[in-house]
Amino acid sequence: MIRNYLKVAWRNLLKYRFYSGINILGMSVGIASVLLMALFVQHELSYDRYYEDAERLYRVDFSARMAGNDVDLGATSAATGPVLLDEVPEVEDMGRFRTMGTWIVAYEDTRFQEEDLTFADPGIIRLFGLDFLAGNPETALSEPNTIVLTQPIARKYFGDADPMGKVLVLDGDEEYEVTGVIKPIPDNTHFHFDFFASAETLEETNSPIWLNINFVTYIKLREGTTEASVEEKFPGLVEKYVGQELQQFMGVSLADFSEQGNHIRYSLSPVTDIHLHSQMDEELEANGSMEYVWIFGAIALFILVIACINFMNLATARSANRAKEVGIRKTLGSLKKQLVAQFMSEAFLLSLLAFVIGSVLAVLALPYFNQLSGKTLSLDTIPWSTFLPVMLGVGLFMALLAGSYPAFYLSAFRPIAVLKGSLQGGMKHKGLRSSLVVFQFVCSIALIVCTLVVGQQMRYIQDQNLGYNREQLVTVENAYLLGDNLEAYKEELLRNPNVVSGTIASDLPTPSGRNVSIFYPGTDVNHPLAAPMVRWRIDYDYIPTFEMNLAHGRNFDRDFATDSAAVLINEAAMRQFQFSAEEVIGSQIGLADGEGSEIYDVVGVVEDFFYMSMRENIRPMVVFLGPNRGRVTFRVTAQETAAVLSAMEDSWTDLSNGQPFNYAFLDDEFASVYEDEQRQGQLFTVFAGLAILIACLGLFGLAAFTAEQRTKEIGIRKVLGASVLQLVKLLSKEFMLLILIAFVVASVIAGLLMQQWLADFAYHTTLSWWVFAVSGITALLIAGLTMSYQSIRAATADPVKSLKSE
Repeated sequence: MIRNYLKVAWRNLLKYRFYSGINILGMSVGIASVLLMALFVQHELSYDRYYEDAERLYRVDFSARMAGNDVDLGATSAATGPVLLDEVPEVEDMGRFRTMGTWIVAYEDTRFQEEDLTFADPGIIRLFGLDFLAGNPETALSEPNTIVLTQPIARKYFGDADPMGKVLVLDGDEEYEVTGVIKPIPDNTHFHFDFFASAETLEETNSPIWLNINFVTYIKLREGTTEASVEEKFPGLVEKYVGQELQQFMGVSLADFSEQGNHIRYSLSPVTDIHLHSQMDEELEANGSMEYVWIFGAIALFILVIACINFMNLATARSANRAKEVGIRKTLGSLKKQLVAQFMSEAFLLSLLAFVIGSVLAVLALPYFNQLSGKTLSLDTIPWSTFLPVMLGVGLFMALLAGSYPAFYLSAFRPIAVLKGSLQGGMKHKGLRSSLVVFQFVCSIALIVCTLVVGQQMRYIQDQNLGYNREQLVTVENAYLLGDNLEAYKEELLRNPNVVSGTIASDLPTPSGRNVSIFYPGTDVNHPLAAPMVRWRIDYDYIPTFEMNLAHGRNFDRDFATDSAAVLINEAAMRQFQFSAEEVIGSQIGLADGEGSEIYDVVGVVEDFFYMSMRENIRPMVVFLGPNRGRVTFRVTAQETAAVLSAMEDSWTDLSNGQPFNYAFLDDEFASVYEDEQRQGQLFTVFAGLAILIACLGLFGLAAFTAEQRTKEIGIRKVLGASVLQLVKLLSKEFMLLILIAFVVASVIAGLLMQQWLADFAYHTTLSWWVFAVSGITALLIAGLTMSYQSIRAATADPVKSLKSE
């Protein structure tokens, strides 16, 4: 019986090969989309779940509010971890990371700039189960000046030689013995380091100060305990340790501090939640978003549903052509369930073909999808034991969704009515078909709107006045390696006619690690407006090199010897301290830190400029004058850029004693900040294109069928003098009306969704009417072109042949 069903199903697929081709193509693209997105979702959900006892691992987070300013950090002090291990019985183990930017790593004559270097406790090895290929995990990081490398890094520096016991030199003078080699950190991990240096090397590792937030701290809870039981002990620890530091450094008790509306709190984040649910400052890496996992998963599912709707619409639209078959089968004794089985077998066969073709398409498209998503997804890493049943379930769902309604609809025909020819087959259920067409184009138009809004926001970011000029700025990294030759390097390049200006400073107006300290207006350390502020240190030439503007006062000036005790602030700090324009210059502000308080004079106010992502408000900043030799930045002319870069490298080579030369354009650094948003926009574009392609395939088939069903009517109208344009309008107006309805619904839905998306940006564009207009017109044009071929073909057919065929 099943064999017969499949044989008949195959014959019907071949008989109606045009419609079968439309269905198979649409469903194949839908399956490929779901497969790729399932890979993406599975990868995102798998982050940090491969550790032993992963569910017992937590990161300790710090949050504070001072004078209305909130700080949320995925980091704590060096002292936090050891205290938790000693004083909280629920804590079984702890480990810490301390990252400190880029390093020059050397072995003999081999030197490279490395970014993926961290200092780590031995506890990190235990908590995250670093997979050792050489060395003893128990002792690898227990001594100062030891280091563990990943296998690719060991080969990079030592080739095939045994790296154990060899010495790497960091930044020209710090020697570290290699005590271990591990496998590379898996891709689905919230941190990726290649060098793990012993944290015991750092003096600050043993600092008792709780308000110095610079270590990322992890703990492992004992079996049977909960994070709530640990978090309820945090207030007591804050009172015990932070309270005395507030009194010591700011002269205020914790109770008074809290009464002013301020707070300092600690909390736990499950390690398995960090990648998709943590968006704090000082994350080790840019994390993903559960919101986008849901969004793109839903989009892929919608694309599959759109393809299934094509099958349903075309199957029910062709019901008149299958009616006599149903009538004869019923007359010969076929039961309804047998007819349902027959039509479902067609759906399953078509779905099987689509699944095979879609799987091939997914494999072929995987490299391109990786490029779009920024991932390194691979079929080799798939947990097939769970992934395969899920995908088979998707295939079964697709067959049931696509085939169930047509099967029950066709099997319900009454044989007497069918054989008498009284059945109004093809358009009987056009109300449902119309609703499904509307649903298809709601999804398609909504995706077009989303694509345009993301693009509009990216253009807004690119065109926004940043408060400085990011064009033609070249930053040379690790400038401190020049030592006493740094000033000579800068002066030599300033003699180049294509170098406009230069500045020596580590801090750049791009999101990166930031020093934050407590500042207060005036001389009263207990002032209620005291707040955490970003602290920079620059030279005299920084402001003019970056072409920043001063709202009040002046820049640091070599003619003023007192500027060593002066500061610049930004407008956000001016607002925070409630300084008026008349009084701000000459006002005093205080710095409270672990060494006491210092008072500085404000000599200038810099207009607010963006130095973080536009997702965040510009934060208050205090700028000091003084050496900060991490980078040297030059403003160059647009001409002869290659020659200038060559001159920079030549001068570096002459003065650096063989240290590697590394540079970057600031506008490239700026673009990388919004790389995720750019990728999201590209994914929206691709999926929007696929959705409207599949929807138009279905529309093409429906238009062809409609023209076929109305052949006699078209012939009569032509004989009576109807023009081709009138006939095209006749055949198209119903579908165009449906698309207009879809446009209205999609505009409302997409408008609400994108308004919420834009709300994640502190600085964003507004939803413009033209975005919706362009989306609607695009959908109408594409649909119109899709239908025009069939409509014009039907309208230009010979009416005599049309009437004879009837």
